Amino acid sequence: MSGLELAEGGQEFCDWFGVTPSFHDAEVLALHLDRAGPTRLTIHTWRMTDKIKDGYFVLEKHVVIDFCLDAVSDCDLTGFNHQNVIDGIEIVKIPSGLKLTLGDCFGLYGSLVARSIRIEFKPGHPKR
Repeated sequence: MSGLELAEGGQEFCDWFGVTPSFHDAEVLALHLDRAGPTRLTIHTWRMTDKIKDGYFVLEKHVVIDFCLDAVSDCDLTGFNHQNVIDGIEIVKIPSGLKLTLGDCFGLYGSLVARSIRIEFKPGHPKR
């Protein structure tokens, strides 16, 4: 799953991250649906290394990403709950714009269709 390069700022994000992230086990922190302005999907992800510390894989490059979706025309989402872990993200071009799909793992999954998508990101852990 990928297609991040189709979103404005997607290539810059991948360049900063060092690879195209899989978003496997990433967490959806927030979803703000707005019919008059941009819809914002906020996700926390990281890069898992092959190093182990205290019995766990070492995670690096923690980042909070906002997917800003302009003119959402379709929304098919299921399962919002207390954690919302996803299996991955895919963005594909379709006749009406771009389709962003959240892979099913635990909690929120499904898809959003928008005229365009812009990626903004802030390195670090989410502020809770």
